[in-house]
Amino acid sequence: MGLRHGPACGICVGMKSLSSLVCLLLAASGCSKDTKPAAEQAAATVAKPDPGPAAAAQNAEAEPAAAAAAQSQYDEANFELRIVPSGDVKAGQASQAEITLVAKGPFHVNKSYPYKFKVGQTEGVKAEKPVTSSEALKLEDKRAVMNVGFTADKPGKGRLQGQFSFSVCTDDKCLIEKRNLSLDMNVL
Repeated sequence: MGLRHGPACGICVGMKSLSSLVCLLLAASGCSKDTKPAAEQAAATVAKPDPGPAAAAQNAEAEPAAAAAAQSQYDEANFELRIVPSGDVKAGQASQAEITLVAKGPFHVNKSYPYKFKVGQTEGVKAEKPVTSSEALKLEDKRAVMNVGFTADKPGKGRLQGQFSFSVCTDDKCLIEKRNLSLDMNVL
């Protein structure tokens, strides 16, 4: 028969800095001086808490986003998406990139979704805004076009890159999507 847990328990007196949870664990297993290794094991378990499913989901979400390579064009089952410059890009002059989304088959563009293009890594290019939102969007039933303003620093190679958030729907369901877009250009 083990000793009952109480204020005089030698293990609990010696571990005052640990939370009461350790003492409760000891009480459940029967507190005696012979259980010190178990108490230390319980303390180690309490000292290193599990980050939980929210942290694991956040880490899992960050890894694919970092690993996903940006492209200038996507051709998928339910939509096509591309980014192109609107005309020639000249160093020091305001320019525009055009992001075009075309819904396929029974899908149409979601007219109530808050579309946005969040600028990421750029090379030799400064975006007009860090985030271009729905105000810069022209919507039709099967097509959405967003203009993103930028200025290239100098002649040569330049890149505008970021993540486009969008949605396409059928009568029954809506898909909420994000794609990394990259526009490599020759600046005049």
